[in-house]
Amino acid sequence: MTTRNPPPPAPARKLTVWPYFFFGGVAALLGLVFVVGWWPASPVTKADLVKISGTIDRVSIRDDISGTSAGAVMPGLTSVFYTLEEVEGEFRYPHSHPQYLKVRDYTSVAIDVWVDPAEMDAGEVMTIWQIRENNPYDDPEERTFVSYEEIVERLTGAGWSMVQAGAWLLAGAAAAFAVGFVVVRRNRGRIAS
Repeated sequence: MTTRNPPPPAPARKLTVWPYFFFGGVAALLGLVFVVGWWPASPVTKADLVKISGTIDRVSIRDDISGTSAGAVMPGLTSVFYTLEEVEGEFRYPHSHPQYLKVRDYTSVAIDVWVDPAEMDAGEVMTIWQIRENNPYDDPEERTFVSYEEIVERLTGAGWSMVQAGAWLLAGAAAAFAVGFVVVRRNRGRIAS
């Protein structure tokens, strides 16, 4: 009569580790991009702005990626550019500013714009920080007006919301890395036993 030895215990199954570190790394990278890329910059102060007034000479809509009118049908990626009669330079109202569609589609005849004098001195396209339409054919309450405070509130609010999303991604990355390290230790403990 032969006695059978019981079969040896099956080796403990190792848990997969790479997804925790891979997705943690992707979340950390995206989180850093959101935090660093969208951290709200300090805007020029209202007291430093210069008011320029004039009759609109030309209006063009260009996309912010190529700088041409090729993507002008995408309102989320475009800016409105104004030139004024007898005024040097070009003025830009970006899509990220409030009431963008009203400024783009309904502002006409003449405008007052408030711009950063540093951009004007450098000969750059000047970003509009406040705009008022002077159109004698519209009722006063229908004329476009976007204040400096509205623009700053929109830009900083959007920036902080992206920073907050980045912080959540970084927290998720930290959690994924922590779980990954716990799984690594658990796998090592199973191999040792």
